[in-house]
Amino acid sequence: MQFSPAKIFITAFICMVINPVQAIDLLPGDIVAPKPGNKQFLLSYLSSERNDRYLNNVVTRGIGIKSEQVQLRTAFTFEIDKYPAAFTVQLNNGSIQSTGGLSSFIGSSGLGDTTLLFALWPYADREKGEYLAMGAYLTLPNGDYQPKPSLNLGANRYSYAFQLGYQKSLTSSLQWMSAIDASWFDINKQYRRLFRPADTNIHTLDQKNLYSLQTGMRYIINDTYSVSAMYFRTVGGEEMIDGIDENNRIDLHRYQLSGSAQLPVGRLILQYGGDIKTQNGFYETSRVILRYVTAF
Repeated sequence: MQFSPAKIFITAFICMVINPVQAIDLLPGDIVAPKPGNKQFLLSYLSSERNDRYLNNVVTRGIGIKSEQVQLRTAFTFEIDKYPAAFTVQLNNGSIQSTGGLSSFIGSSGLGDTTLLFALWPYADREKGEYLAMGAYLTLPNGDYQPKPSLNLGANRYSYAFQLGYQKSLTSSLQWMSAIDASWFDINKQYRRLFRPADTNIHTLDQKNLYSLQTGMRYIINDTYSVSAMYFRTVGGEEMIDGIDENNRIDLHRYQLSGSAQLPVGRLILQYGGDIKTQNGFYETSRVILRYVTAF
């Protein structure tokens, strides 16, 4: 029995939902298979504001988090037995601060965790504009982390993720892309409770698997400009402190809009998004991202 790339993607999605941090966001066009022998550089600036904390759909208003981040990403493309492949290294630096009723909590600035990605395209039909891509992620705990009730840029633990993406051209100007991913987390053995500053004990933090879906459309206006709209759904990720379930399962819906311009010096991408609905965690009211991509 033969399976098309679309059937493979749908089968994997069903298996992931039956066995159900955020989705691993893909850029418009990321699922298109690269040509071998290229090097790519990506510089991104991200600004996020989160207001109001939800705990099992009960909201506490007047507290929030503001974060800014600069990302540097380098990608190298090649082939493995004639299959397109890529290896990516992403470095992060930024700041995270509390706002409102959380202003007494200590923020931080500095280095974030480093992420490594290996991607492989088992199917790529450039004439039809149809692609199936797989990615394996490893995040290293080298970011700034303090074992105290503070906001940290680093997670102080390894994390792993697997992603499967599918893209198909519906017309000469319209593309549909979708991806699913699953994340696994090691234990943070130096965790301090953020909302219980009187608790000076060091705890162990574990987290259940996190599953995400992203899907959307990209419209190519001409050779220079394109726009896209994406929807994200993230579930799972319950935390356990010292083996006790915190009953804070993530169930998040969010959106992201993108506009891209291909210039002689590279590609500029402006993105805006935020949460639609969340069950647990801080509600993201706005996320603004400016990206610059170039090949060398």
